[in-house]
Amino acid sequence: MPVRAKKILGSIFICIFVLFWIWLAGSLSLFVPDNRVLEMIYYAVAGLGWAVPVMPILFWMETVKKKPKSDSARP
Repeated sequence: MPVRAKKILGSIFICIFVLFWIWLAGSLSLFVPDNRVLEMIYYAVAGLGWAVPVMPILFWMETVKKKPKSDSARP
C-alpha cells in the first residue's frame, strides 16, 4: 500500500479513535470518586492513555517496504 494511502487511512482511524476515547473518558469520569487526587490521576491517565494504542498505527503509517535490489548488475 502506498505511503500516502496509509497516512490517509491512519489519520481517519486516529480521528475516530480519539473521538471514541474522549467519549469513553468522559463517560467513565462519572464513576471517579469525588477526591481531587483521584480525579487528577484519572484525568492524567485518560488524557495520555490514547497515545499508547495509537503508536502502532503511527509506526504502520510510516513504514515503507524496501524494494529488493536486483542482481542484474552482477556478472
